[in-house]
Amino acid sequence: MNEKSAIEDASVIRRYLLGQLNEEQQAEIEARLFADDTYFGQVELEEDTLIDAYLNSELSNEEVRQFESHFLTTPGRRHALDFSTTIRKSCLEQYQPSSGWNTLWSPILPSFSGRLWSAAPIMIIAIICLGGTGYLATHIHHNAQREIASRDKRIDELKRLLKQSQDDAGRPPTALKDDVSRNSAVWPLTASHVVRRSPEFVINTLDHKRIVLSEHRGKVVALLFVLTGCPHCQECAGILSRLQGDYGHQGFRALAAAIDEAANVPLFIQQVRPTFPVGFADRFSVAQYLQSSQGGRMMMPQLVLLDRSGMIREQHRGDDPYFEQAVREKNLRASIERLLDERR
Repeated sequence: MNEKSAIEDASVIRRYLLGQLNEEQQAEIEARLFADDTYFGQVELEEDTLIDAYLNSELSNEEVRQFESHFLTTPGRRHALDFSTTIRKSCLEQYQPSSGWNTLWSPILPSFSGRLWSAAPIMIIAIICLGGTGYLATHIHHNAQREIASRDKRIDELKRLLKQSQDDAGRPPTALKDDVSRNSAVWPLTASHVVRRSPEFVINTLDHKRIVLSEHRGKVVALLFVLTGCPHCQECAGILSRLQGDYGHQGFRALAAAIDEAANVPLFIQQVRPTFPVGFADRFSVAQYLQSSQGGRMMMPQLVLLDRSGMIREQHRGDDPYFEQAVREKNLRASIERLLDERR
């Protein structure tokens, strides 16, 4: 990418983050955002730049209004702003010597004056930076340890569930056994692929209500996460509408949550005409639920299938062969029928 293109991209991204683009332009940005890792990184960089500009009072009055009313609508961005504000405040408090600095120390260390004292703030900054680096390394190490412990805990939970689910012959039911075999033998044994208990999740609706996932316990649930401008997401939602009609009376429930702007949901509903509830959720809550990296991109759509007891039995993302156009409806039907046929 040449310098001119980079500047143009940064300008468009900035306008996108401030809500200055029309719906069609926003959809183009979001489609590229979820398909291009490099572009996703550019957006994250521009978010940081915009936060710095806001804190440094470099935005115009209109941009400040757009920043506060549009950019800060997601919890992740509000958290980033709070974090930056706290760091700045802490640094200012640390770097500014008190008014009694010279009065306190000059009688004790009279020879340490002049240039040495003038260099003290720089020395303090260097010490704080070194301490911050050590803290960051320790924090990353502790996070890695927690992730490993969490993974081991999930594996132990899976083993316990398998043992608990044994039938009279002492062997796990075929469906659950197949899930475990696929998750451990074919795929890496990672959090997003292991059969696990579903955490609570809430979808917000346009009429200011809440769809609480646990309230559907006892049913087989297909939870679809979509990007409203994504054609594959729209097609999958259409398939789930048909399946809701075919299997709803047997205890099947489809739900969907858009992870982009809530304002885009009405158009999505108008285009797809789903026969099941569709709402919205912020991207970071979705990433946490899917046990996906919050900093990475999520291939859309994302589908989670839960059995009647609230266990996540399957989880598929947009680039999974499960979603190949020729077989996606067939695969979905097979998965739903298998879970409906299981003993409660």
